[in-house]
Amino acid sequence: MNVLLNQICFLTALSGVLLKEGLYIIKATEYKMLLTAIWKDWSTDSHSNEFHIMAEYAKKGALLSWFDCGIGVVCIVIFLQLFLTPLVLDIISPMNETRDLLTIYPAYYYIDDRKYRTIINLHMVYTYILGIIVYVGCDTSYMCIVQHACGQLAVAGHRFKNAIFDLSIVNETSAIQDEIHERVLRSIRQHQYAIDYLKTIQSIHSTYLCICIGLVMVTFSVTLVKVSSSTYKFTQFDSNCKYRASKQVAAQSEISAEFIKDVVFLSSQLTHIFLLTIQGQFVQNANDEVTESIYDALWYNSNNKTKLLFVLALRNCLNPPTLSAAGLIILNLKSFSEILKTSVSYFTVLKST
Repeated sequence: MNVLLNQICFLTALSGVLLKEGLYIIKATEYKMLLTAIWKDWSTDSHSNEFHIMAEYAKKGALLSWFDCGIGVVCIVIFLQLFLTPLVLDIISPMNETRDLLTIYPAYYYIDDRKYRTIINLHMVYTYILGIIVYVGCDTSYMCIVQHACGQLAVAGHRFKNAIFDLSIVNETSAIQDEIHERVLRSIRQHQYAIDYLKTIQSIHSTYLCICIGLVMVTFSVTLVKVSSSTYKFTQFDSNCKYRASKQVAAQSEISAEFIKDVVFLSSQLTHIFLLTIQGQFVQNANDEVTESIYDALWYNSNNKTKLLFVLALRNCLNPPTLSAAGLIILNLKSFSEILKTSVSYFTVLKST
């Protein structure tokens, strides 16, 4: 059972790497369209306020990306520290026999692990770092395009809110009313553009998000079982005083190292699922802000033809675009808490068996 639990965590992590890499290879054409749209949006001549709005969301995407990169670097440092400690101690404080190596992930290479220890170590380090790069690269690109979509929604809301603000109303047949009508039409086009952009993101990532959340739930539940089991063993060992001091120190080091590795792995999974689900919350907030901007606009100072456009825009906001996992889970903070509760429920079932 312990071997199965230990293997499942890393098999699901490997599946996640293949899933993320495969998604952006298969959907390369659609993803290129999203990136091209970002370049065109930044290249278009727009009002300075709109550029400021886009810059704010770009900074938010960059902040989330740096946070994700930081988590990846911390995981690499901690795992490599646990992995390289026996090698360093063999040089600094050698023993009669070589210390056992704490592997980053369980693997069997069908060769003499003592003779080719250095090559195996380098391969494990390379594989682990490469996997982290894939995770961070795919997640940060996903977060950046979602934040750009939120920025486009915010630009649409800004246009709705200020379509009439800086114009003096004369009468319904004046050129001012025609200008207002044109501005509202421009706002609607921008809103529809942002919606279409979000729908493209959803169509690319829908199945991927569903599989990814399923893998994280399985891994999270199994890792919780491993962490709780490690804690139990550590406590039991501390209460047992029959071992010699030298063996006690060695066993405690081994158990604590495994425990630290599992805790770091668990924390990285929690951060991963949080960053994926919170993007849906950002989209919902951006949609709500567009609706509020339409309500806050001085629509009552426009003619009936323009008022009808505001009504149609509000009607369009009743069915806002969302990010979901294959339509089964709407991504937001509520679904994040539900995923955690479900994972903990699976953990209690596994723990009791």
